[in-house]
Amino acid sequence: MKTVWACMFAILLTCGLSLPAVAGNCGYVVNGDFEYTNTDNFYTDYTYMTPDADHWLWNPGLITIMDNPINAHGYWPDFTYDGNMLIVNGHTGSNKIIWKQSFYLTPNTNYVLSFELANVSYLSPARIYVTVDPAGTEYGPFTIQETSEEEFVPKFHRFELFINSGTTGSFDITFIDSNTAHSGNDFAMDNICLTDIPLSVDIKPGSCPNPFNLKQKGVVPVAILGSDILEVSQLDPESVRLCLENGEACIEPIRVELVDAGIPCMDCEDCNCTAYSQSCDEEGVCGYDGILDLNLKFNSTELAAMLRDAGHAPGDIVPLTIKANYPIHDPDPVVLEGQDCIVIVNQ
Repeated sequence: MKTVWACMFAILLTCGLSLPAVAGNCGYVVNGDFEYTNTDNFYTDYTYMTPDADHWLWNPGLITIMDNPINAHGYWPDFTYDGNMLIVNGHTGSNKIIWKQSFYLTPNTNYVLSFELANVSYLSPARIYVTVDPAGTEYGPFTIQETSEEEFVPKFHRFELFINSGTTGSFDITFIDSNTAHSGNDFAMDNICLTDIPLSVDIKPGSCPNPFNLKQKGVVPVAILGSDILEVSQLDPESVRLCLENGEACIEPIRVELVDAGIPCMDCEDCNCTAYSQSCDEEGVCGYDGILDLNLKFNSTELAAMLRDAGHAPGDIVPLTIKANYPIHDPDPVVLEGQDCIVIVNQ
């Protein structure tokens, strides 16, 4: 079995196709935020206790779904996070499945899996392994460093990894805790999510908002920003298009090059420039992260014509979508998308 040591990092996930809009879904995961207090949508080897049970989760191998660990065990901390969470009293048996869900997606395709983990005891933290079957690929361990009782602060940590759907596109994702210690080894999980690979797009890299004059000449720079989970050299540059949000009108870049153009934005969906990155200065200008990006140049006149044809005028805030095929040599590539906005200014 192949083991991949995955690192933890934060990134905004966008543009994934999802299951029908059901509360609790995250990408392709059903009830990924545990809003529903049952195990109908996942398999577990643990014994599930209903939230209204008259007894605590005193014994190993028990789980429940509720909004505060102290309501499941009197010695666990009193903290809330984002609604319900999966709360676990660690199992003392080996290879016991915490959570498993089946997926039926596009074959030979890469996806991003993310989840959040918090210790509810300062003793002997869980060591979580994620397995993708039938490929048998194992990722981990994911763990949170042990602290003293005095220093212990319950807090969720986000983990992300890159997985592949395999030759059939049918696979199971399984979470197992390798720590079987009787004391401690108690934790909470939340926000399990599986999405398509995101494109982090930055129009006019390093600035926000992005003003655009409909009489502007020259070019508009746009960057598809690389990250630890996306090597932009694997995108097909000939497939890249800049489109209106509805995708009905698009233009092609006139130049494409691989350079380090900037740092992925941490809030790029709502056009309000809330935050770029901790590496940006007070003026909103960002530095570089040493990862190659796909730097694109689009003809300003072509962009202006597309905007006019769609009825846009000065004062409009317009979301624009970048589309690109991934991977470059795949005869049946996945179309990845990312979005940023421009503000049309007076002519």
